Amino acid sequence: MQIDFEKIQVPEEKLNQVVSDSLAAVHKEHRKKKYCLITTSAAACAVILLSVILISNPVLASKVPFIGSVFEKIQNSQRYSGNFNEVATSAEEFTEKTVCESNGYTMTLSEIYCDSEAMYISAILESETPFPAEATTDSPGATTDENGNFQLFLNYTQAFDFMTPPTEYDSHEWPGEDYSWTPLTFSGKYEDEHTFIGSIRIDFNLYPIAMYESIPENFNWNIDIHSISYIPPESEIFCIAKGSWNFNAHITTAPNNTIVTEVNDYAPNGAGVSTLTLTPYEAQLELTRDETKIQPGYEEYNSIQFRMLDANGTIVNDKCGLFSPANYDISELTIYYFPTPTDADYTEIQEQIKTKTDSVQLRDYLENISIHKTVIHPELSNS
Repeated sequence: MQIDFEKIQVPEEKLNQVVSDSLAAVHKEHRKKKYCLITTSAAACAVILLSVILISNPVLASKVPFIGSVFEKIQNSQRYSGNFNEVATSAEEFTEKTVCESNGYTMTLSEIYCDSEAMYISAILESETPFPAEATTDSPGATTDENGNFQLFLNYTQAFDFMTPPTEYDSHEWPGEDYSWTPLTFSGKYEDEHTFIGSIRIDFNLYPIAMYESIPENFNWNIDIHSISYIPPESEIFCIAKGSWNFNAHITTAPNNTIVTEVNDYAPNGAGVSTLTLTPYEAQLELTRDETKIQPGYEEYNSIQFRMLDANGTIVNDKCGLFSPANYDISELTIYYFPTPTDADYTEIQEQIKTKTDSVQLRDYLENISIHKTVIHPELSNS
């Protein structure tokens, strides 16, 4: 009898769970190095079942090659780039449920890397119907970053078991039912019109997580994604999907590879840097203001601005002091502080900086206009 696999009806959610469970079982057997006739038979059955599933579900078939290897495909183009594929752990090690489907969209967690500064999650998003054309092409409707990655935005709630609210608190100001987390950026690329692969970064230096001095070595994390948009979710018209994509995971942080360099240097307006914190994937200047350092004529914080150069004279494009060290020679960082008494002065300086295409010219220009500079030679190892 000839079987028409195209007509086999198998529920999508059950398929995803079967695949996830089967792969997890095979992975665990491989790790334990236990080989026997029963295990071999079970694995063979799983392979046969998986073959039937993939034939009857072409979209799911397209996902399987990516599971556990998403970072390898996207890590070099991410804002915070590096060898995540070598240090990240399969999501199956942290959670039993790596696949969640809602309203025709399936999200699969692939790998997770967590250190003291942030958690990075690689994931796959699949749609039963093609993604909106305006979200998948280089058009005014799509959002891309400086490296050309497409960006999706996730509205969500999340919880960490180490975060406990004060005795009295406003539910709008502390993570609870009414709290609004800053949307997460899901940055990556479309493999086809049904499949998006990318990375999500959860910054531990943002409120309210930043209220905690350190991240535990082990903690429980839950995230419930409510909507997915291709432009920051300010309007319904940009929403791709609404639903509930929920994951629970027990996270283990990577061994301590954070290096802190003391700086404690300040410009005449009191603005300066207290420390530079380095991990393999990000650098964070702790930008502070010491009012005891303020000099006459520079009482206004905006009376002085700064630009930072690396050892090669390349401008370091930071975001509130945060940047990727992979993009720069950080053996030396120089911060130039220059007076900007008016907006016109600031605009003129920025225009002049744009014209200095040569790094020597740029450094000479900043040396001439600056009234203070901070030179940092970061500690590059824990030894």
